[in-house]
Amino acid sequence: MIWRQAPGCATLFLSMLAAARASAAISGTAEIAAGVGHDTNMFLQVAPDAAGGGVVGGYFGRAAPALTGALTKGGLRLEVSYAADYRYSAGARHLLWQEMDLSLALPPLGPLRWRVAVEGGRFDASSFPDDGFLIGGGAVDARVALSDSLRVLAAYHFQVRGFTFRPVASQQTDLIHLVDLRVPYRPQSQVEIALDGSYVTVATPATTDGAPFRRARGGLDGVVIWQRLTMLAAAFAGALDVGAGGSTWQMGGVVGARVRLTDHLDVAASFDVTGTIAGPPDGGFSRRVGLLTFIGHATTRTALPTALPTTPPTAPAAAKLRPVIQNGRARLRVHATNASEVRVIGSWNDWAEPGTALALAGAAGVWEVWLPLPVGTHRYHFLVGGRPVRPPEAARYLADGFGGEDGVLEVP
Repeated sequence: MIWRQAPGCATLFLSMLAAARASAAISGTAEIAAGVGHDTNMFLQVAPDAAGGGVVGGYFGRAAPALTGALTKGGLRLEVSYAADYRYSAGARHLLWQEMDLSLALPPLGPLRWRVAVEGGRFDASSFPDDGFLIGGGAVDARVALSDSLRVLAAYHFQVRGFTFRPVASQQTDLIHLVDLRVPYRPQSQVEIALDGSYVTVATPATTDGAPFRRARGGLDGVVIWQRLTMLAAAFAGALDVGAGGSTWQMGGVVGARVRLTDHLDVAASFDVTGTIAGPPDGGFSRRVGLLTFIGHATTRTALPTALPTTPPTAPAAAKLRPVIQNGRARLRVHATNASEVRVIGSWNDWAEPGTALALAGAAGVWEVWLPLPVGTHRYHFLVGGRPVRPPEAARYLADGFGGEDGVLEVP
């Protein structure tokens, strides 16, 4: 009777049990971004509900370190991260945003993947000392994969901000990606299109005149990935309501590009514009931000605690499992007879999990995937039911430093 009434709970229990029995891994990422930019309205970074009051603009320098650590075990992923963004300009002087997040990704329920998170942070502005505040909040999001190329993501996010001179304000954000469509249109390229919307409310007065703040907007995002180049273009429109100040309609967009110069260094440039198209004469605002940034990053991953097992002796002929490189794409195969899910992770995306899913290739127990990969040398291994597995029949292997081996791919 219990199983009939709560099949979701039973599935979750079995997923967590499988995760508890799977091997674990610890990963970490360190990143530092440094750059310069120009902002026509830095005050909006302090209090975007001020509807243009106290405009401060100019050139600024930026430094933004970030650290992330994660423990992965089966379908469970516990992650803690810290990020800071320090900006200095002659007009706004010092702006420092700090935030720490703790998130837990839970085992999937069929096509459903979900995550919960809590966060805390602080914002300080030396030119606006009354606008410094503490942040506390959390989020829950869920993603349903309708197919390999189509998914739906919904999220609920709330924040409580404690201003130095204002009443505590609770900011709630409802965000839904209505469509997230990924279309590989060339072996070396990929395009991602997302239709998204958001609704933000401040539950208690947060502006100096005591008026509530609400914002609703939606937009279309497009990303093109071509080898080491990632290009972004996005546009949005929406309404801003500041209570007594009336409602205004906004439009805006952003264009940007990021290039991976080396395995540990990227350069990025972006231009962001927001403006008012209709509303009260004194209620509008605009902002234009240009930014050039160099980003250094490093990632490490440690499998706990054992060596990677080799392919079972009952695997098919070696030729069927040997990697194939064609026109910038790699075909990867592994034999896993009783597996319900097989994925691959590698150095091409800094060993980010959950990785890319493989599909059954027709032969008994053989899983395969075609991956567009940039030119260069790549290391990889498979995850069978969350357990790391040494790639069969790789051209060569390199020790992972923990008793196992990663496969090596050479993409000419």
